[in-house]
Amino acid sequence: MMKAIKKGDIDRLIWGHRLYDEQTGIMTLLEFLSVLESKTFAQHNPNREISSETLKLGDYKIPKRTVLRTLVFNNPYIDEIYTSREDPWERWFNCFSADDQNAKFDSNGSYKAVELKEKLQNLFGDRSDRSGRKSFDNFARIIRLLRFSGINVMSDKRWTSRFIFPWGKNCLFGDLRQNGTTDRRFFGRNGELLFLLLSFAQRRDELERLIRERILESNHPLDRLCEALQIDNEVIQIPGGALLPEFFNVEDFKRVDILCEDLIHLFELPIPTPDVVNFASRIIQLNLLCFFMECSFKVLQSCGTEMPFEKNIYICEVIQKTSTDLRRISKEIFVRNNKQSADAVRAYYERELGEQRGTDDEEFELQLMEGESMEGKADTLEQVLSTHSEHWGKIHRAFSKDCGLSSRLCTNAFRYAPMDELLEALAAAIVTSKRLLLSQFLAQVYERYGLIFGEAEFKRAGVSVPDLVADSSEFKKNRRRLQGRFEALGLLVTLSDGFEFVLNPYRS
Repeated sequence: MMKAIKKGDIDRLIWGHRLYDEQTGIMTLLEFLSVLESKTFAQHNPNREISSETLKLGDYKIPKRTVLRTLVFNNPYIDEIYTSREDPWERWFNCFSADDQNAKFDSNGSYKAVELKEKLQNLFGDRSDRSGRKSFDNFARIIRLLRFSGINVMSDKRWTSRFIFPWGKNCLFGDLRQNGTTDRRFFGRNGELLFLLLSFAQRRDELERLIRERILESNHPLDRLCEALQIDNEVIQIPGGALLPEFFNVEDFKRVDILCEDLIHLFELPIPTPDVVNFASRIIQLNLLCFFMECSFKVLQSCGTEMPFEKNIYICEVIQKTSTDLRRISKEIFVRNNKQSADAVRAYYERELGEQRGTDDEEFELQLMEGESMEGKADTLEQVLSTHSEHWGKIHRAFSKDCGLSSRLCTNAFRYAPMDELLEALAAAIVTSKRLLLSQFLAQVYERYGLIFGEAEFKRAGVSVPDLVADSSEFKKNRRRLQGRFEALGLLVTLSDGFEFVLNPYRS
């Protein structure tokens, strides 16, 4: 019996389950940290072997932290009470416990409001402070500090989908709906897939040690405050659903090893944790974009599609006001890459249909007409592509924009025009000593991610499409503009002998 082709099936077969276009790099990192806190790489994949168990993530647990997130993100009464002459604790408690949403959580047994009040008063109290004013002021300052050091402080997201900065393990919790149940809007499984990928990396144990030292076991003061504000220990059981693609093999370890090395280089830097998290979020999103595009590339090759390049490339324009051939080429490459995933779905569908058809076309057509010889009714190519376009088809544009690789600045269409934040992250991740020759840096960003800034890397890509040809002077000018950008960022030095070096100011 033949298996019917259903919408969504091909997406999962090519890319696994799942990458989600609406999940940003920072949310991916938060979700990943939550998985890593629940289980180690070795627990999931002891021997770095490919099997049905290691390709799929099992169940894991995430703390709900109802009290903490309610106090920080659904507690607007502090500012009003701050100027009142009444007993601040009593007035705050009456307002807080009367909130419909807080009452819902209370009625579910997550915590007892009276017990919460007593704990907070003991935590911030002072025997000499009979009015309670001083202790409440301390409480209010801490809540404001946690709130404004959070993720996307100015976000208008519902309070159950807002997150504290990951100062430590006590700052981590899952995404919730308004009724307190688990949601997948901002934790769409990108972090789960990231965990699966990294579980195959050669240096995964080193990375895990660094992450635990820097974040999960940091003992940061704000993490200790979050722990102190807890009164509930409720844990959400997350059913493992992340799944790597069916053809994942040793060749894909190149991507996971690059990703792992990038993160190691970042987490070992002696810089503040917010800087590490910012760099890591962009590098993670860039590598997941490369993984997504590499899966598409592999499928197209396996289906016999002739590819114009040796691998996926991203011709990067260093932003300028005037339009050039290089900008035009960057736009065209962006358009090609943006439709590559849909092309892969189409090729996979047609190949699968052809294999099921076999040599007996007449019998196959009869089976299709009868419908009973197939496992359910097959979806048309249009239906499959329509499903793909809802989320999977948006990943290239969403991820490239989020990590700072693409932009519409100074033009009306997207092209690859890296932002300063991404350039800084690349320098921090790639330059493992104090400095690296600019030519070597450009060779590495091409080798690792397919980014092209100069003529040498463009020639190396072996572009065979006539329309994608630019004068060599355009790439030389682009390279000089990149030098200027690096100099402005304090990331480049030119020696007296003319050699140019990209600096990593965080390395001694």
